[in-house]
Order: sequence, then C-alpha cells, then structure tokens
Amino acid sequence: LEDRRQALGSFLSRLLQHPQIRRSSCMTSFLHEDHSPSDKRFIAATTQSPPRSTPAASTTAPTPRSSAPVSPLDHLSPAEKQRVCRENLDSQLTMLRGISESSPNATDARVREVCDRFRQPQLEGTWQDSSNTHDFHVRGPFYMSDKLKVHAGTAVCPLVLYQLYRNEPSRLNDRIDHVAAKGKCRRIVEALRELNPAPFLFILNIQVPGHPPMSMVMIFAMPADYDRRDCSSDAVKFRNMLQTYYQDLPVHDPSNPQSPTEEGEAGLSPSDHFRNQRFKLIPRIVDGPFLVRNAVGAKPALLGQKLTQRYYRGKNYIETDVHVGSNAVANHITGISRTYSKSVTVEIAITIEGRQEAELPEKLVGVVKFTHTDIEVGEDIMADER
Repeated sequence: LEDRRQALGSFLSRLLQHPQIRRSSCMTSFLHEDHSPSDKRFIAATTQSPPRSTPAASTTAPTPRSSAPVSPLDHLSPAEKQRVCRENLDSQLTMLRGISESSPNATDARVREVCDRFRQPQLEGTWQDSSNTHDFHVRGPFYMSDKLKVHAGTAVCPLVLYQLYRNEPSRLNDRIDHVAAKGKCRRIVEALRELNPAPFLFILNIQVPGHPPMSMVMIFAMPADYDRRDCSSDAVKFRNMLQTYYQDLPVHDPSNPQSPTEEGEAGLSPSDHFRNQRFKLIPRIVDGPFLVRNAVGAKPALLGQKLTQRYYRGKNYIETDVHVGSNAVANHITGISRTYSKSVTVEIAITIEGRQEAELPEKLVGVVKFTHTDIEVGEDIMADER
C-alpha cells in the first residue's frame, strides 16, 4: 500500500504539470465535484503543495531537515493517509490515467493498419487528425450559470480515415446517403468490423453540392476500451449522450442492403429530435482568403436546425449525413469554399451540445484539419462494384 501511495504521488506530481491536463474540462469538472471529506483531503493534498508550518517552541533540538523529496500526502496524519489511500487510490488513479491516455497514440494500431489499405493517394498530406492538437473551447461544467467555456481537451474519437467520393447522379440521385453501406466505404466498415474487438465508428458524411456532387466522409473511431480507459464522470456523461443520440435508430443489416433513398424519408428524424437539436459543428479557418473566412466564420452551428440531416446505424457505427444543398445560404457558402478549397486551411470539430449540468462539460467527438485539400479529386464510390 505504501509503494502504491508513493507511486500515485509521483504520478500526480508529473501529470499536473502538463498544461493541457490542468486546463482540461475533465479535470475542471473533477475538482468541482461534490466529493466526500476524505476525497477532498486527497484532492487538496495532490493538487497543491502542503503549507509550511511554523515550528512551536520546544526544549528539544530541532530535527534536521531531510533532503529527501516530500510527498504531497505527508502532511496528513497516519490514520488519514491510510483511509485516503484505501478509499481513493484505485479510483483516482484510474480516472487520471484515463485523462492522460485517451489520445490518438493509444488508438488500436490494427485500426490504423486497416485504414491505411484504403487511403486515397490524391488526398495524402491534405488532412490529419487534430484530436489532441486543436484549440477549441466548449461549454464548461457550470456553463448554464456562468457561461464560461473551457478548453475541450483531447477528443474522444481520433480521425482514422478521410475519404472523398464523387457522386454519379444517374446512379445515386443527387447525393450519397448512408455512405457506410455503399461501395468502397462499405468495405472499409466491414474490414473494421472484423477486428476483435471492433471499434465503434462515428461517421460524418458532408454532402457537397456542385458538378459533380461530392461526399466528404470522415471516419472517427472510439477506442474499443474507452469505457475502461476513462472512468471519469465526464466520460460517463458523454457516453450517455452518445447513446441517446443513436439508440432509437434501426440497425442496418449488411446481409440485406437497401438504398435508403428508395424510401424517400429514410434516415430523417423530426426537427425537435435530440439528434437535430444537439449535433454541433464548430469550424475554424486557420488560414485562407478573407472571402472564405468572412463567409464561414467560427461560430458553432447546430446544423440539424438549419439543414436536412439523415442518420443511420450499423452494427459498429453511426452515420450522420449533412445535406448542404438543403439550405440556400449553406449552399452558397459551400460553393465559395469549394472554389477556394486549395488555398484554405480549416479545422472542424464536432460535438453533442450539452444543455444541463448532467450533460456538461461538453466533450468533442472528433476534430479534423484540412490543409489545401482539393474537393474535385474524389473517387467514384461504386467504381469497383461494376
């Protein structure tokens, strides 16, 4: 027990020096939670240096100061140390490791190996995962009362693959709906499903109007052990919101594929549904012409309230399709962005908006960064199906 206590003290001292950890929404929420008295003593001992006390007058000679490093728990009484360690050691260590390890570097390497087989050479160097290098801020734990935003910290789902598909209107209407069930993208999803354990995928399909229409498909993968890696209350809140986002969607059966567009209304949800009310996209133009920066802006957007969105669910994924052409203003902005795409660097973050304390702080689902990407070089998604 003493060895574990010393290891925890050393671990905390190093971890709390990291600026991203100190300002993370998870740490902010943790420090403001309603803890038990023993928890509060533990937190006080590990997040600040113990106060210096003035030695009382004594007839005995003062004890020489030791040169050994002082543990942040040493100012507690022996009884308090034992109680704190027994009640908090395992839970706090698990929580803090969850903060530090939930990063793209910890994503299952097999997922990236599979995705590497499907990368499009013409897009190399134009996109990257920015789940732990961004500077996005989201609603903090007490946003409903103080309106303060905090740094979002590492996104939950690293971006593992980006695909750009060209649409053939004569074959797939004017857009590609449920892209995860079609052509090359279907094969990607199936290959990832065969992994054990299979990662949970959050797929974003931005349907770009034009000639020809394009689909910008971002595949984010939640680490298979995320529920064990991050046991913090923030992570639990995020998982609950994500489950609410998709739990009422029917599960697509890959053995009986059916084009969602055949039913006309397939994938649509009522305008007041949780998905349409809460899906939030946050853009940030890093570099680009003034015309694009002025048109796109940097304000978070609840796209489901302005655009038509469709939602699909498979055995290991959920897909959100954003029909940009369903709104005249968005269509105009996208037309400008498409024209100047090769001279623009933009970051896009996605999250589920929190509107009550039980849903805050917000956590980012994922972040992608596009650098001078050419939207005209998409592949025919059904090319290999002929």
